[in-house]
Amino acid sequence: MVDPTSFSPPPIKKNNPWLIGCLVVAGIAAVALVAFLALVMFVAKHEEDAKTPTQRAAEKVATMQQNQAEEASRLAPIFAAGKNAQARFAAIASAVTATSDLMRMPCPHVDGEPLEFAPVDAEFMMRFHGAIPPDVSGTPWFRHKAFTRLADELTSHYADPENDAYAAINADRDLAEVGRIAVIHTLSLKEPGFYPVSTDGLIKA
Repeated sequence: MVDPTSFSPPPIKKNNPWLIGCLVVAGIAAVALVAFLALVMFVAKHEEDAKTPTQRAAEKVATMQQNQAEEASRLAPIFAAGKNAQARFAAIASAVTATSDLMRMPCPHVDGEPLEFAPVDAEFMMRFHGAIPPDVSGTPWFRHKAFTRLADELTSHYADPENDAYAAINADRDLAEVGRIAVIHTLSLKEPGFYPVSTDGLIKA
């Protein structure tokens, strides 16, 4: 026999009134938001159209002055840090004496051990009195690599007060990491010599 209940239709699902209510409220809220935004844009356009050329010019000037004030406030600590760094460079450069004023003295030691120094030629270091030298002139072949990076820092961007300040700040950081600096006065430079060799292959005295 076939059970007649197996052919009965499935029960009808009842709609959730809370879900329908939430969807209706959400739809009304979305329509209200669009209408509010449209009203705000209409009022703003109406007010803008109602302004006179004088009012627009005054607002433009006020906006420009506000932007300039904000930019000056942003740059102030950068310029101050760059100025302080350059002041330290100038103090070091001023401490470098002329070659004629040099005096012999022993190299500083700590507990009998010699200190490590980053070498730099005096000609290059003296130029730090005014600003960071933008090139590698002088005697760069025995100069510590940190000083070469300073010139590269300046040539890697266009001339600008903010960029110059950042260059001074970065240079100050690099030299602080280097530590002690040995300023070398070059008295004379000679080309590398070649030892003459005799016919028997021996180097002549």
